[in-house]
Amino acid sequence: MTFKSDLNKFATKVETRSTRVMQGTALDLFGMIVEKTPVGKPSLWVSKPPAGYTGGRLRGNWQLSINSPASGTLEATDQTGAMVNAKAHNNVRPADVGDSIWITNNLPYAIPVENGWSAQAPAGMVKTTIKSFKAYVAKNARKESRK
Repeated sequence: MTFKSDLNKFATKVETRSTRVMQGTALDLFGMIVEKTPVGKPSLWVSKPPAGYTGGRLRGNWQLSINSPASGTLEATDQTGAMVNAKAHNNVRPADVGDSIWITNNLPYAIPVENGWSAQAPAGMVKTTIKSFKAYVAKNARKESRK
């Protein structure tokens, strides 16, 4: 082995691990945002829900995308968050360390809920999760350093 090949091998290893830290952090943030997203509880509402109402549309509209924000809304409902988390895991796979990862919810009431409109999430979902960003990076970096 030459110094150059050793250096290239090291650089590849650093890039791979950095990518995994970035992807893991994005998935941790995404999962926590989804978990904090309220699912409609008609018992808490001032007015009656529409006929056939099923909660979980706000939670089902979280989208993770690479290098540009997702556009549009989804018709999906996801009361548990399992569906959107599975999609996020698939969508994050092609991301490299130089990419931007976007977490988006384009429903018109996502911003009011984020700003305290829901008694179930009075402090929001995103701004409370972002406070844990450094802790998620550290967690994922520790995980990679053990490999």
